[in-house]
Amino acid sequence: METSSLLRVARKYAVEDLARVIIHFFKNQWPRTLPEWDMQQATFAAATKHGTSSDSGILRQILPEPASSIVFAQEFDIPDILPAAFYRLSLISSVSAKRPATETPYLCHYARW
Repeated sequence: METSSLLRVARKYAVEDLARVIIHFFKNQWPRTLPEWDMQQATFAAATKHGTSSDSGILRQILPEPASSIVFAQEFDIPDILPAAFYRLSLISSVSAKRPATETPYLCHYARW
């Protein structure tokens, strides 16, 4: 994850403004309340219902990949997103977690089992 490297460097060289921006961006990718979760799920459901197969990779960016996000949050002490990330991870079965061969990894929101 490129974000991890950037945040490590920002913290190592005490560039706190950059570190705050990275953490703020990361936190905003995850819902922290039930209404935020419901809104994100509704947005994704509506987008996938009306979207075409060509935009499915773009639509999946709405849902960040949970396993790497959990590792990132634990490494950099960002507990705010952990409940949502663990919950999303629990919703992904190992069967549905297999990424289609045509999809690029960085657009995928599947767990890396």
